[in-house]
Amino acid sequence: MDELESIEFRPPSSGVDGAFASISWRTGHMSDWELVLGEKRYSTHRAILARASEVLAAGMNASYSSSCTDLTSLLPPVTHSIFELVLEEIYEGGCVADDTQLIFLFAVADVLGMKGLFDSTLSKIKERIHMMATSFLQDVHQLPQTESLRRVAAAARNCVARDFGRHCSPEAGLWQLPEEDVVAVLGSEDLAAREDEVFDFLLGYLEAGQGSTLSSSPSKEADLWRNCRLAFVSQDRLLKLRSRLVAPVPVSQSTGGASPLRSAEGSIGVLMDALAYRTSLDRSAPYTELRQALQGSYPRHWCEPRRPRHIDPPSENELDFIVHIPREPNKVFAKGHCIRSAQREVEGGARVSILVFPNGTSVQRGSLSLVPIFVEVVPKDYSPDNLENPAQCWEFRRHYFLSIWAWDSEQNRALRDLKESVDELREEKNQDVNPGEMMRHSGAVRWVDKHTFQQALPDRGWYEFPLQRVRACCDPNGFLWLRARVWSSAGGGKW
Repeated sequence: MDELESIEFRPPSSGVDGAFASISWRTGHMSDWELVLGEKRYSTHRAILARASEVLAAGMNASYSSSCTDLTSLLPPVTHSIFELVLEEIYEGGCVADDTQLIFLFAVADVLGMKGLFDSTLSKIKERIHMMATSFLQDVHQLPQTESLRRVAAAARNCVARDFGRHCSPEAGLWQLPEEDVVAVLGSEDLAAREDEVFDFLLGYLEAGQGSTLSSSPSKEADLWRNCRLAFVSQDRLLKLRSRLVAPVPVSQSTGGASPLRSAEGSIGVLMDALAYRTSLDRSAPYTELRQALQGSYPRHWCEPRRPRHIDPPSENELDFIVHIPREPNKVFAKGHCIRSAQREVEGGARVSILVFPNGTSVQRGSLSLVPIFVEVVPKDYSPDNLENPAQCWEFRRHYFLSIWAWDSEQNRALRDLKESVDELREEKNQDVNPGEMMRHSGAVRWVDKHTFQQALPDRGWYEFPLQRVRACCDPNGFLWLRARVWSSAGGGKW
């Protein structure tokens, strides 16, 4: 065995091994195919290129008489400067690229059908996108829009929305992005921010960066303001907007010798709609013809405040409902009036809704103002108008909870008061009820129960929410954040 240990490989005297080691796009040794990119020409090897790229392999079909592929018009011009990194990846693997080159490498991999490079750059994009979202968006806009790049852009916009506070400062990249990105971010359901932050960003965006071009186009500026939920900004911000919209145009920019007001009819209309809606919130409730008209004219959820940062997005089997609770529900709603959320489909084919009775149910008695809140669970094809149909015989045995979030993370005292009041009222009826559970780090309280939801009784919940305790958990305009979860599997009720 000792004799075997001393055996070493000796390269042939012909130097063939060294020749193979020197095969590279840099040396052109033993090359049999040429790649052209603008004024540059690269001597490459068919077998190596074909293994790395489906597109290049197709272009080197044996039936073609050519021995050259011109990539000049195929690859976007902005990617030409990093093409040698692509060749490094093809020949050596693991090319070293910095964050500013990732999107361009990804685009080349997408165009040339290079699965290895596509997967590796996509993995790095996923790792960096939370920190590089706005930079990635700027890079994507320099490239032809493929399906893969559109999905990267959508993911980047969602990252900006989820961390809006960091991206909305003047130093952040969001200020340099085009209007389409700003509109997409502000319309994202992942955007958790105070509306004053959104307003301050938009005002700054219009006065600097990309937004400066919009200032000279009143209609485009109005379109941008439509994505700010102006009914929920503070009074001083509304006054700032008014000052901007009625500010005189400098004489040098006007057509005559006078100083006419800025032509901002569209933006003024947005402001007037917001003020009218805000007045309806203060005096009555938002569920009016005015709200219906506004919902048809503005982006989705314009009539609702945005999700506060301390409230996480709903998970699977959860439904969120933002409901307005008037100061004096008895002056707005009849007894038994129900405000119903949209439905959400959950596990097992059930559909869940939240039902709120601001002025109590029709069967409630007593002088205490209570706001009953129920969870409804029905099948997909359920129709309350056709209960005689035998097909309507169904039931769902489910656990469920209802949680109420304090709108401000500092409203913990209001949340505790609500929990204690509800538990006390429930214990007066039944000493064995489960008390509410506080989730201190996120500012929520929940009540858990189980029920067999069926045709005769499709909803279940709690009557004992005192109006004033509920109002104390609302935002300044009277909106309350509710969340319901319905589940049947083990562990489905964990916070």
